[in-house]
Amino acid sequence: MTRADGDVDCWQTRAGAAPRQPRQPVAGGHQIGNYVVERELGRGGMGVVYAATHHQFTDRRYALKLISDASSSPGAVTRFRREVEAIGKSRHAHLLYAVDAGDHAGDPYLVTEFVEGYDIGKIIRHHGPLDVADASEIARQVALGLQFVHAANIVHRDIKPQNVMLQPDGQVKILDLGMAAFRGAAEGRVAAEGVMGTPVYMPPEQWRGEPPRPASDVYAFGCMLFEMLTGRPPFPTTTHPTVAAQRAAHLQEPAPRVAAEAVRTPADVARLVERCLQKAPDERPQDFAEIAAILEQHARPIDTRALFASIPEHRTTDASPRIGYDEFVEAARFPPPTRGARVAFGAVFGCALLASLGCLTMAYFGPQSTSAWELRFDRLTNPSLPTGTGFAIEAVRSLLFLTCVLAVGYRRFSLPLARLFSVRLHTWRIWVARLLLAVVLVVFLGCEAGRLWEPEHAASGMVKWASKHGITTSEIDEVVPYRWYMGYSLIQYTVILGGLIVLPVLQFLLSDLQYVNRSLELFSEAQRREPNAMHAVDRLSTLARHFRRLATRYVDTAGILAVGVQYEYWVGRWTLSESGYLTEVIGMLVSAAIMIAVLAFVATRYAEAVDVTSFGRGGRPDHRIDQVVGTFDVVWLMKSAFFSRPSGFAVMSLLLLLIISALH
Repeated sequence: MTRADGDVDCWQTRAGAAPRQPRQPVAGGHQIGNYVVERELGRGGMGVVYAATHHQFTDRRYALKLISDASSSPGAVTRFRREVEAIGKSRHAHLLYAVDAGDHAGDPYLVTEFVEGYDIGKIIRHHGPLDVADASEIARQVALGLQFVHAANIVHRDIKPQNVMLQPDGQVKILDLGMAAFRGAAEGRVAAEGVMGTPVYMPPEQWRGEPPRPASDVYAFGCMLFEMLTGRPPFPTTTHPTVAAQRAAHLQEPAPRVAAEAVRTPADVARLVERCLQKAPDERPQDFAEIAAILEQHARPIDTRALFASIPEHRTTDASPRIGYDEFVEAARFPPPTRGARVAFGAVFGCALLASLGCLTMAYFGPQSTSAWELRFDRLTNPSLPTGTGFAIEAVRSLLFLTCVLAVGYRRFSLPLARLFSVRLHTWRIWVARLLLAVVLVVFLGCEAGRLWEPEHAASGMVKWASKHGITTSEIDEVVPYRWYMGYSLIQYTVILGGLIVLPVLQFLLSDLQYVNRSLELFSEAQRREPNAMHAVDRLSTLARHFRRLATRYVDTAGILAVGVQYEYWVGRWTLSESGYLTEVIGMLVSAAIMIAVLAFVATRYAEAVDVTSFGRGGRPDHRIDQVVGTFDVVWLMKSAFFSRPSGFAVMSLLLLLIISALH
């Protein structure tokens, strides 16, 4: 529960008892267990928090909490040990994690990670009300942390802005589990301890001394969210200065409406605050997952520089906040496709398929279709084939490519496509992608349209074929079916060129390449500083999942291209001119090779991450984690992202095709 600004604000009551102070301050340089105290960070109702370093690993900083005057307060010792137990069971990105615990001269102490930043209470005091987006993002992260806490059958009981830390990278940590209670074991303890909490944020049932429940944290959460949006709690000390006044307000007075205080608050957020502040626990939201989902719609990455700039003592030598790997991963989400995405992809698929098959039907069987066109692809080889065979081959090609491309786009590129076509995003990377995609498609499709539109280009090949087979026709007669066929071709080329070649390449060059390099940079730094071997393994497993998901994006694209090559080689080649067939197949093969090169790049970078984790600090192997790291090695990545996937088998089938072509 470290605050870098040294401000620990705690207004607590236990049957009227005031917070205890330590017998004598601990001076800098004093050793407590394996830790050397640097300076005092702050004081709370149960103890004092110090910045400390390990006596052997002096470059590792920790927060050390030492209970105050424990020998004369058995209850304080009990609560402190409960905090140790609660933190030990609460490993989550938004919760403080414990490193060590012990006793020093009869006083228990707890060692946790050192968290830089400022508590939300201090930010509000200096900055004032927060933007809806910033407040929603902070509250969303708090909700995720409390969801995890409640799943562990723990109730925090002291949620307030002063117990929520905002770090320079935008990561939020919930602090101080000193009053946490384990559900099912707290009924007798509540009666023995009396009313405990911070009056400004205490729910009615906590004032009445009832056993803690998750809904109690929901009420305190609502008070905190109200304060972030308005700049003050629902019942501030300016109007309710005494504990008795606070008790009466939380038990009897209706909470003020947040929309009246902060008029720009969205209606669903205002309604959420109102529900959280209901007097009856059963009328509040029962799950923090629901709360987080509502807030996520309004959340955005936090610009901590703007928030911290309002704090007088804040000093920074870096123009940008320092970001850690864990926080970077939290911000780089891979959300599943939304309902809107399903509707959009379904509409695009249906329209493209209807347009493609419509143009193809008019080319083969329309009123201006010729006997040469109808027979051209029905005589694929010397044996006579049923009428419409060529049409069937073309129709299957259209259905195959549209289905596969839109499926991989929906599953793997839904978010990039949403960003690409969003009217709200105007970053330089987005505009570069839009312009390049437009230029490539316009140039290529323009050339193709010109070739098919002019009779001397489009129909000359058909006339030559017809004359060899005793069919009389002319370029003028054949150009109309070819112009219908042009619509079918342009749809196919747009899908193949745009969806399977240009879009994946742009996504990698403008986004995923930077993501992989930045991930590895932050990951390596975090692993070298990580004192806990199992935390390092957990971080590697997180990186492994993210890299695998990113790699499968390009493996699936390569797989679709491989399926297209197989179809054109065995069936579709008969409906294409020799030049058209070679252009299409070579283009797909080169594109598939590019996708596999991306996979190799990701695997190479991941191998570096495995080495960093295995050797740890100073380039020395860490035998504690070697066996576990072996589970997530490069072989695992290649197996899970390529060799065990149908798309990987499709790519490998090209080797068989290469052998057959070489033999022929």
